Amino acid sequence: MPHSASCFLVLAPKTGRDGYVEPSGIAEAVVTAGLARTSAISVGDDWAVHRLISPETVKAKR
Repeated sequence: MPHSASCFLVLAPKTGRDGYVEPSGIAEAVVTAGLARTSAISVGDDWAVHRLISPETVKAKR
């Protein structure tokens, strides 16, 4: 059966910037959405990108 991997990128303001979201808030939303957070990287002075994947993607890589 073909497998369809899902990846979502969430752009969020860094700490101290307008609209900043606590990491715990992002973590809670990820679980509520049925996703898994894999990494976060800095993109510029004001933004961070959080990579989210579907649990099926994690299982398929094992």
